[in-house]
Amino acid sequence: LMVDGELVGAVSEERFTREKMDKAFPVRSIDEVLAAGGLRSVRDVDVVAYSWFKGLDPEILPTLADRILHEQRENPDGLELLLERIRWEVSQTRPNRDAFEAWAAAQGVSDRVVDFYHHEGHALSAALLAPFDEGLVVTADGRGDFESASIWDFDRRRRPALTRRLSVPSNDSLGYFYGRITGLLGFRPHRHEGKVTGLAAHGDPTVAIDLMRAMIEFEDGTLRARNGALFRPFFAPYSPELVDAVTSHRREDVAAAAQA
Repeated sequence: LMVDGELVGAVSEERFTREKMDKAFPVRSIDEVLAAGGLRSVRDVDVVAYSWFKGLDPEILPTLADRILHEQRENPDGLELLLERIRWEVSQTRPNRDAFEAWAAAQGVSDRVVDFYHHEGHALSAALLAPFDEGLVVTADGRGDFESASIWDFDRRRRPALTRRLSVPSNDSLGYFYGRITGLLGFRPHRHEGKVTGLAAHGDPTVAIDLMRAMIEFEDGTLRARNGALFRPFFAPYSPELVDAVTSHRREDVAAAAQA
């Protein structure tokens, strides 16, 4: 909750349900931040910001089309994985968007909703709270509105304040890559990635670096995953080839190579 540009309250639903990474609609969190601001209901709020499933940003459509064409040309077997990634995002995110819209309508605030693309929301939350007027903004996570990473120019004096310079599709996600390594090392993806980061300090990154590059690599000015037996743009499952390749190395060396 922001009041006159100042942060008044912020909380995650897991603090109330005691379920880590709880994806339930945050009814209790909303009540908590309203109380922190001395507000009686959501109707006392001027703007409700939402940064999930605004749709496909027209700016990234050429990038996504080029990615599909590249896979069709260079790796036809991996094309279906890329398309599965897109279909899965729609099927997983649409119900959450529907739940939000139903809540906003029930609260009488549908006309106060301002939408942001997911990575645009990440970038703005960093840039607009920064102590300087211009700079470079980098975002990276698992996925959001068909992107997994982005780079923006930021200038507070411009409208809009952000200009996107690079978009990385969710198929080529460092977040999913790192989550897969987390699971392959015996930890829980989307929760224990920090353990991999810590483990990396005890390994030799050169030992398994070729395996990492066979999964995902930086080339032609962007990240590009190698869809196939060694990589799927999801946390799981793992092919026998990938399991064999990872288990042939020490866990510390795999962690260090992934971090590198």
